[in-house]
Amino acid sequence: MFEWLEAEILKIRTPGFHQVDGPVADPALCDRIDRSGDLVPASYKEFILKFGTARLYRSPRSGSYAVTVYGSPREMEPDGEASRICLGNHDGATVFVESSGRAGDQAVHEAEGDLVDEVADTFEQWLRDACALAKSRYTEAEWAGILAGPRPFDDRETAVIEARRRILWTPAGLDAEGNHLIAITNNSNLTLPVYTLGVRTRDRRLNGAVFLKIGHIGPGESGQVTAGCYKEFISVEETVIFDLPEPLPETREQYRELDREPPVL
Repeated sequence: MFEWLEAEILKIRTPGFHQVDGPVADPALCDRIDRSGDLVPASYKEFILKFGTARLYRSPRSGSYAVTVYGSPREMEPDGEASRICLGNHDGATVFVESSGRAGDQAVHEAEGDLVDEVADTFEQWLRDACALAKSRYTEAEWAGILAGPRPFDDRETAVIEARRRILWTPAGLDAEGNHLIAITNNSNLTLPVYTLGVRTRDRRLNGAVFLKIGHIGPGESGQVTAGCYKEFISVEETVIFDLPEPLPETREQYRELDREPPVL
């Protein structure tokens, strides 16, 4: 049923672009999935027994996935008398079915805020449509690059990554406008225009990045910068600023300092 996805996964040489846990091996989980009866679509059960949790079509810039299928269904708040079962996520929308008590497949819905749409008659059709939409956002050249895999870091990028390792940062409170103050010490031999840090909420519902403008802090110098850190959406108490993992060729677009011409922020 999902041979088309298996074939696509095998062709792609970009690490992490499609991330699947693999077939379910835990006998207890297999039994629980099998005993879920008609609460979830038959094609969904077939999918998770073959792939487990799946995260598909990772954005080169944000690192987020366009399509996620959960390896086990999650109960949602009921809408009236209908029981809702969450199966995954699509472009930020919750993907669910309403348990019908009948064998076979159920219609799939997507909910974002108060907006709810019935988007497919079956889970299999929903997955095909969601994946086709995600793939359509890539140009022919971009998709060829994903199939081929990322190019290795060149000398310039390698030097920037080495400089990143030698830049130290420390939270330094807030300014009068509620922006985060961050103290920077540049122990590298380069002046980077931008330094990328991770930002998330404590509950991890929001996960993003902040790009610090550090072009005025040269080698051996220290200084201070400000960062809004999504202050329009999350409170200071909810905010966590953290170091991102070391850049990899397949994640280079998440780090503005690796851009050929870093944008003016």
